[in-house]
Amino acid sequence: MRAPNSLLLLLALTVPACFSDPLLVDGGEGGETGALCDGELDECGVCNGPGGPCFGCTVPQASNYDELAMVDDGTCSCTAAGNPVADQAQLESDGGAGGLEEWQSFTPAIGGGLARVSLEVGSPLDPEPSPGTLAIHAGEGPAGTMLGSVEVVLQPGFPSMQTFELPNPIPLAAEEVYTIRLTVPEQTSGYVKFQSGDPYSRGQSADPSQDMVFRTEMVACTPDP
Repeated sequence: MRAPNSLLLLLALTVPACFSDPLLVDGGEGGETGALCDGELDECGVCNGPGGPCFGCTVPQASNYDELAMVDDGTCSCTAAGNPVADQAQLESDGGAGGLEEWQSFTPAIGGGLARVSLEVGSPLDPEPSPGTLAIHAGEGPAGTMLGSVEVVLQPGFPSMQTFELPNPIPLAAEEVYTIRLTVPEQTSGYVKFQSGDPYSRGQSADPSQDMVFRTEMVACTPDP
């Protein structure tokens, strides 16, 4: 009996069989979960997924930005890095008013996390302080999706710049429109300062002929690993 060819034996031991390597993917809604995909990836990167549109965080400067996402799903987050810097502002005033709800839209020039909002306000219950809610909405006016909010206390006395810090910076995209909304449970006096003549060109208040006195501060977001 002839001995096996040593070269053929060496090849059989060292050359692996031919097969398609499975793709390393994350599972997604409607698709398989786990580290390996033995099927097809849809355009959202989901194994055997249903296909687009792809949902995720669409704010480029957010910590968890998803470059495949086409529809924002409200999951954007911001892990702050460094100190906040001033971005948008309208600091002139020539009058005051105020109801149970006041709002001002703005357009960030700096993308990142909205860390602080300052408003020239007093208390609607002067001479007593008043509770209030400061909320940030997507788009023009308060009808858009609420991205975050914080409970605040409005101090009495002549209106002054009061600064409110958001416990979790809200990711905002540069050159997109957002709205600051301030609501109070009751009101007996004017407490919000305005400037007439529409001085702020990158947004408006509920009355388009005037703008609230406000300032926004943004912070950089550290990308998720």
